[in-house]
Amino acid sequence: MDLSHYTSDLDPSALLGFGSALTLLDDPAEVGRLLTGALRSMELADLQAVVLDLDGASPEVVGSLGATPLPDPVVDELRALRAEGPPDEGGVGRPAQQRMEVQEADHPALAEVGMHHLRVVRLGTIDKTFGLLVAGREGAQGHTPLQVSTLQMLSAQVALALHRIQLDRARAAQEEALRESEARYRALYENAPVAYVSVTPEGTVRMANERAAALLGASTEALEGRSMPGFCRGEGGADAAAQRLETHLQAGRPLHDEEVVLCRADGESVWVSLTMRPLPREDEAADRLVMMIDITERKEAEAALREARDALEERVEARTAELERTNAHLERQTERLAALREIDRAILAAESPPEIASVAAARARDLVSCERVSVALFEYEHDQVRVLSAQQDRTVLEPGEVFPLAAFPITDRLRAGKVEFLTDYEEVPDTVITERLQTAGLRSSLVVPMTVDGDLIGTLNLGALDADAFTDAERRVATDLADHLSIAIRQARLLEAVQQQREQLEVRVQERTAELREANATLKEEVSERKRAERALRKSRERLTRIIDSAIDAIISVQPSLEITLFNAAAESIFRCRADEAEGQSLDAFLTDPFEALVRRHIERHQRGEVEEGEGAPREGGRYLAAPEGLEARRADGEVFSVEATLCPVQLPGADQYLLILRDIDELKQVEAELEQLESERSYLQSELRSEHNFDEIVGTSPPMQEVFSAIEQVADTDTTVLITGETGTGKELVARALHDRSARADQVFVKVNCAALPGDLIESELFGHEKGAFTGATERREGRFELADGGTLLLDEIGELPPETQAKLLRVLQHQEFERVGGSETIEVDTRILAATNRDLEAAVENGAFRSDLYYRLNIFPIELPPLRDRTGDIPLLAEHFRELFAQRTGKDVQGIRPGALAVLEGYDWPGNVRELANIIERAVILASDTHIRAEHLSISAEEGTTSSSFDTLEEVQRRHIERALERTDGVVGGEEGAAQLLDIKRTTLLSRMDRLGIDPGAFRGTGGP
Repeated sequence: MDLSHYTSDLDPSALLGFGSALTLLDDPAEVGRLLTGALRSMELADLQAVVLDLDGASPEVVGSLGATPLPDPVVDELRALRAEGPPDEGGVGRPAQQRMEVQEADHPALAEVGMHHLRVVRLGTIDKTFGLLVAGREGAQGHTPLQVSTLQMLSAQVALALHRIQLDRARAAQEEALRESEARYRALYENAPVAYVSVTPEGTVRMANERAAALLGASTEALEGRSMPGFCRGEGGADAAAQRLETHLQAGRPLHDEEVVLCRADGESVWVSLTMRPLPREDEAADRLVMMIDITERKEAEAALREARDALEERVEARTAELERTNAHLERQTERLAALREIDRAILAAESPPEIASVAAARARDLVSCERVSVALFEYEHDQVRVLSAQQDRTVLEPGEVFPLAAFPITDRLRAGKVEFLTDYEEVPDTVITERLQTAGLRSSLVVPMTVDGDLIGTLNLGALDADAFTDAERRVATDLADHLSIAIRQARLLEAVQQQREQLEVRVQERTAELREANATLKEEVSERKRAERALRKSRERLTRIIDSAIDAIISVQPSLEITLFNAAAESIFRCRADEAEGQSLDAFLTDPFEALVRRHIERHQRGEVEEGEGAPREGGRYLAAPEGLEARRADGEVFSVEATLCPVQLPGADQYLLILRDIDELKQVEAELEQLESERSYLQSELRSEHNFDEIVGTSPPMQEVFSAIEQVADTDTTVLITGETGTGKELVARALHDRSARADQVFVKVNCAALPGDLIESELFGHEKGAFTGATERREGRFELADGGTLLLDEIGELPPETQAKLLRVLQHQEFERVGGSETIEVDTRILAATNRDLEAAVENGAFRSDLYYRLNIFPIELPPLRDRTGDIPLLAEHFRELFAQRTGKDVQGIRPGALAVLEGYDWPGNVRELANIIERAVILASDTHIRAEHLSISAEEGTTSSSFDTLEEVQRRHIERALERTDGVVGGEEGAAQLLDIKRTTLLSRMDRLGIDPGAFRGTGGP
């Protein structure tokens, strides 16, 4: 808009015309230009400016310096006046204003254009500010009061114009928003997936969308004017729903999710979820909006679901009741089995029949509800019954009491091994025992027989104050307990008999020793003979004790007539015959004719007291017959086998017994043959493993692995401490074992300690041992790993995890080979070679203070670093083939090779878990292989994991470019302070290995312009 005509012939008397001109403008910037033109034409200012601040952004400056535009520095300072201007107070009539003196220090740009005074007037209404009017003067004289009033009047008119423009813009925006909202509402109404119907308060349909027409079965035109409640009907034709809808429509009360049945125009019924709410208007005659959603399918599904749920609930209730009964029964059985196991453990801990009976009786009341439990043992040889133990609320029978056997009611059921249930003591013959039971008030008893090999040896007796007090389940539990008790008492008796025989043998040995001592006093010339006899006696006693205690060999006790009286478990296994079948039979059924003749001859000579010894015959003396080889025995099935035999007499009260000790040397020969075969296989496998592609158990031909092999060869035969480093899974323990196996200590022990797996409070005890009582739980002295490895090799795996206090003690052991056990004062010296392994950066740990520097230097005498598998991909085919052959042999599967596709996947994988991960993947692939070769689908990694997308650089490509840039900067130099390895912060050998794998020649970068 051209405002040039506003700048001429306008004086204060023309303010009304100025206001009229303002009404024609609709842009704040034009208003500002009109105002500055008026100021210039009325000569009210040498600098005319309007600072507009309407939208909150940087204020807009409109004005001029006389007739020239305002310089940019002046504009910036005028913008800053918005914060320094007059306060937001005053009205439209007389806006706030203030006079400002221009100081060069504060307003250098205004001072430079010659301004001395500024008159700043607020542009705004009572409650809103739009900006400032700035009028500047050059001379020393400022504005007169009349000029100030004129400025205020102009500012008031401008403020009203700006306020009008702002209101016009807000109203236009609201009208546009209203039009857009109405269009959106119309589109939503017409295209909504929900049926919408506009209804008058009287229920007449005013408007409906297409969804409502489809739901009600009529067109939108046909629906208009119809009664909405007329579509509603209740069950059986009732109109309750219609009345309810009419009431809410008239009252204008909302309805929410009302489920009703509608009768469509075609007569069909449909279930809908109906919601009604009044449209927002102030009068009561506003239309109501009815929204409907078809829920017919849901209602039908709910009906079917209710029927299925009712049927399911009936089945669940029946099944629940059945499971509750079963669970209750299982819980009772579990509790009883647990109690029986506890009783078994307690019985095994007891040593004598009274102790066993006492334990069983004490715990029986936990299984069966009763007032009294006792264990009675029948001693037929003395015609009496002994009460071994009794647990009772009141004293009836005392433990240890003895009664005549006739006083105990032994019925035919008990002799037959069946439980006797007594409910009436009047029907039982009166004895001292039954009288005591009746006096104690017992009304029912459960008498459970204890039998061994069909013989009744005693009873387990349970008594109750109630008649018929025991259930069938309790009878079964009591029977199980009696069976366990019978076996335990039989074992205790056997142990007592063995102990008695041992004691008798000791007496005889002592008697014989006394005889030899007396003979020594009188016959000094026979000293050597006496010593031999003593050694023979001592050897015989130790041998007999060992056999009886351990029962490793077959032990058969026979009478002089060769009738078998004892047949141990080893004999059962060797002769393939149960003890109850062998005992009582003659031994000659298990001996060949020469063996039988030899045994009988020795027994007869012993009976006669003769002593003979023939050349070439088995060693035969008056008490022992030893035949280490050349004899044969016969199994129960007739099979003849070779044995070693020893026959010795055992003096028992009233009769002589002979112990025959046999060992099946057929099995020994088979084991020896198997050992020879295994040794041959082991030698073969070791030779294979030490072939061209294997170093002991380490497989690899790559340059990094060849360096590792060379290092092992150099240091293996020394006692130097070696630090083995490398990532997890690279085979650090294999290197340690190779160092041990190739050293002079190979025949000594190799001990491994995982420092990370030991608790911090026990690590010193594990390494150095402890004395008894050194700490809680130290019940005995224990040797540490250093003592166990004395003379051999000790591997400290994960050495970086040792706590600081243990590091100090370890340093002393490394330096002086001596230490003290925990809780001890004795210095122990050892000769142990130390190997250490870690996957941590110990140099960084030393810098961080987490690892002692002196210990690190002591361990790092000869470091061996194992390369990760990704740096020696050339070894992957060899390793994969090695593991394929190993696991195929272990699993017995005929897997003969690996397909090229599978090898490609293996070679493209990054191997974060190194060789250990490769072994696990090959083992799984061998198991999954369905034919003779491993394919890519058998691997637990996919081709996508091994390779990258063609649209993205592979790791190999990125590594190649990175290494080539480093070689360009170092002029092809790899090692040294200025080499590429130092620049890339990796070892020179590692870099060379990667360059070899990537096919990078360092010579190609010589002379390319290094530093």
